[in-house]
Amino acid sequence: MERVLIVDPDGVHAAELQRSLESVGCEVAVHGNQKDALDIIRNDCPDIVVMVPRSPMTLSDALASARSAMRHLEFPPELLFVLRWSRRGPAERLLGHRWNVQVLYER
Repeated sequence: MERVLIVDPDGVHAAELQRSLESVGCEVAVHGNQKDALDIIRNDCPDIVVMVPRSPMTLSDALASARSAMRHLEFPPELLFVLRWSRRGPAERLLGHRWNVQVLYER
């Protein structure tokens, strides 16, 4: 069973993601506060971290924070970023490639 951490400030959206992941057999924890979630990444090391940044302005900060939290982990989790805004061009995907993070657009 995959252990998944969802980091999403939108409780309704996070609950939808949680239900979907649990329906396919994942064990899911949800946190709306990015700083608390970074401690969980360091201490509990989930298999997958799904981060949902609030806005395009917070994307690079969220990436940097997540990578920093995982820097010294022997087995870092897979990172997936779900962007809830329209594509703004290749910059977001290129940023994901540079950080080795999968970026999905919800809309």
